Amino acid sequence: MDWKKKMNDMARLAKERGVNRKLTNATKGTRQSLDQIEVPKYEWFYSQMTKELYHFDSGVFEAYAAHTPPFGL
Repeated sequence: MDWKKKMNDMARLAKERGVNRKLTNATKGTRQSLDQIEVPKYEWFYSQMTKELYHFDSGVFEAYAAHTPPFGL
């Protein structure tokens, strides 16, 4: 391969990767590694904000939505 063509290809590839990285950050947001993992101490949780009850069993959360009466009753 011609040395000049190879250098131009490398520069073009670096530019494309930079654009792709910027687009990914713009659409998906910045990402970072985990710095901690919290393990629940109890089996049942209640969220005041979402009004949902959660059950933690064998590493899995089960969500129970708040009761809302059917329309018209």
